[in-house]
Amino acid sequence: MISEASQYIREYSEQLFQLDQRPKMPWPDQVLMVEPEFFDVLYVINPHMEAMVGTVQPEKAWQEWSYIKSKFEAWGLYVHPVKGVAGLPDLVFCANQSLPCWDLELGASVMMGVMRNEQRRAEVPYIEQVFAHKGLPVHRVFDSESTDYFEGMGDVQWHPERSLLWAGHGFRTSEEAIRKIVHFTGVPAIGLELQDERLYHLDTCFCMLNEHTVMCYPPAFSAKGMRLIEHFFEHIIEVDEQECLESFACNATAVSGNRVLLPEHAPRTKAKLEAMGFEVAEASTGEFLKSGGSIYCMKLLFWSH
Repeated sequence: MISEASQYIREYSEQLFQLDQRPKMPWPDQVLMVEPEFFDVLYVINPHMEAMVGTVQPEKAWQEWSYIKSKFEAWGLYVHPVKGVAGLPDLVFCANQSLPCWDLELGASVMMGVMRNEQRRAEVPYIEQVFAHKGLPVHRVFDSESTDYFEGMGDVQWHPERSLLWAGHGFRTSEEAIRKIVHFTGVPAIGLELQDERLYHLDTCFCMLNEHTVMCYPPAFSAKGMRLIEHFFEHIIEVDEQECLESFACNATAVSGNRVLLPEHAPRTKAKLEAMGFEVAEASTGEFLKSGGSIYCMKLLFWSH
């Protein structure tokens, strides 16, 4: 999968390729979700967790999780529910431990990450076992003791329907890790430096909806980052500060068919999406917001064989 033509792109230039020059890819058709039996706030590793230790209501968390699962299934995705693990309360945020990959010749596979915080490191080998059991090839590009931290699809995401990666860095994922991902996959990555510690993952401030449309919170990015976003997306839906930081509107999830599952209490974002023709469903994630996560964090889209 190594290509000498791979690129890590950090700023716009007149020579930058156009989106239609990248190979097409299918939408993922599978969803991994980790059951919230052991979900709780037991420590503080981001600003959203402060004052939330011990406040999770387990029954309500199960209700929120179950609704999200049922919505994905209603939209035609196959959901793989996985048991949680005692002592790993954030395992439920299963977008963070790996990056599912798809290659025209090699098919589906999964690249494992390295969590920055010690409290979450044991999540990675558990998710690796899950995918190995499902028969997907697993890539270990990073050593478990690596300081090149890489928090999976929380920070590195595939452009919808195109062989192109978007990569956030600055708080959880390191730039050197992004370079190694680019070298391994042979796929260009657009690097976006994150500016606000409250928006510590790319998925908290940037949500790609289809090949030509993204919604984002512009203050989360540098001017260089926004210029790159403007180059590759025809439509940019700007989310305001309140709905980004309090409702976690950018932590939505889009699926094939212009459908968006949006965290509730984001009416202005919902109105913008519907005005552009998206089918929008809202989901309550109040219990998971206590840990700094919502819909996007709670699932991992991947490809079948």
